[in-house]
Amino acid sequence: SAGSLSLGGRRLDGLSPRQIGLAGIVRTFQSARLFGGLSVADNVEIGALARGIGRRRARAEAFALLEWLGLEPFADTNAKALPFGLE
Repeated sequence: SAGSLSLGGRRLDGLSPRQIGLAGIVRTFQSARLFGGLSVADNVEIGALARGIGRRRARAEAFALLEWLGLEPFADTNAKALPFGLE
């Protein structure tokens, strides 16, 4: 019922959800709802596009995230072909 939210010294409480998302804070559900007809990279790119950045930058960020997570070997895999969890 009380508290504050900050990121890198910048207070985020009181901002709109969109402004908070643009600052880098996001929430996701454990039960993923993927676009099954698209590749893994396309699914991640859609998340980046939702932040309001351009397509080229979104694609670059998607591949950077896949690399960081060790998922780049699955970038071109159809998302519905993936198992729910990978070890």
